[in-house]
Amino acid sequence: NHYRPLFIFLGFIAIIAGYIHLTILINDFGFNGLAKEEFSREFGKGSLSHLQNMGRLAFFFLFVDFVRHRKRTILILLLLIASLIFIRQVKYHMIILLLGSIYFCNTHGIFRITIKRILLYCLLIYILFNLTYVIGFSIIGYENLHFIDIQKYLFHHFIAYIFGGPVAFSRVFENAAYM
Repeated sequence: NHYRPLFIFLGFIAIIAGYIHLTILINDFGFNGLAKEEFSREFGKGSLSHLQNMGRLAFFFLFVDFVRHRKRTILILLLLIASLIFIRQVKYHMIILLLGSIYFCNTHGIFRITIKRILLYCLLIYILFNLTYVIGFSIIGYENLHFIDIQKYLFHHFIAYIFGGPVAFSRVFENAAYM
């Protein structure tokens, strides 16, 4: 409770800076430009981007505050911060924040991780993963997103994405000269 005003303030500053930056870039690139790599690069540059990054720190503590007190205003702040992080379409930025927040809550005894929660968080991560591609496919047209083949491909890509890091890391250890 002592630090809540600080993190709410940091969250507000990050949200204001992020949405100003987003508005400027939408004026430059257009709404369809959100899916372009140039947009992502520009959204990560400049003083507004640095102010927006304060929201990442605030996210961890606001997540804990929301889990403890269930205040709707904190949830709205979390969703606004998450949308600014998510708009760059870099999946691991949001996934790491979410997993870090869950880990933070677990290590501080705020809640226990159960099988039900693991499945729920996996589903949430898959939805976030899928949404990044929906934004990218918006240039092609939304009618292409309803095909089952694309959703099957995205699911397989998600599985490869999740297990690709540990598999590649294990290959490094298998081929290491010092082992």
